[in-house]
Amino acid sequence: MLVFVINKHGKSLMPCSPKKARLLLGEGKAKVVKRTPFTIQLLYGSSGYKQPVILGVDSGYNHIGLSAITEKREVFSMEVKLRTDIVKLNSEEIQNLRIWKGKSVLAGSNLSNKPATNLDNQLLQETDPIKFLEYLEIRNICINNDLCKEQKD
Repeated sequence: MLVFVINKHGKSLMPCSPKKARLLLGEGKAKVVKRTPFTIQLLYGSSGYKQPVILGVDSGYNHIGLSAITEKREVFSMEVKLRTDIVKLNSEEIQNLRIWKGKSVLAGSNLSNKPATNLDNQLLQETDPIKFLEYLEIRNICINNDLCKEQKD
């Protein structure tokens, strides 16, 4: 596990180890900015050196794997589980809606009369990958081990 770091001007730097982050926080050289993902901000000037990071994406039917690596180590990895039951839930909801509309005695009933369902905002993840990737400067993207595409600034 790594701790994300931003400099005193708000620009992202390379992540550091939790031990290094504890030392910086203990010495008063950094402060906590976010808890998810855990991010610290340096209170002193730094060189701003960043290593090139490659983002690997392996997409599948049920899972999507994300991995950000440098030449020496893996900086970030995550597996996102996709919802494959949405079509079934939507068809059940449509069937229930038809039954409800057939039994309704309200004249001119429409969808606005329908009670709220818990199908709204179903794609809520405990950890959002975008929150993690915004702290890394991605240079290359490899999708399913195909040819890498280089990002130009």
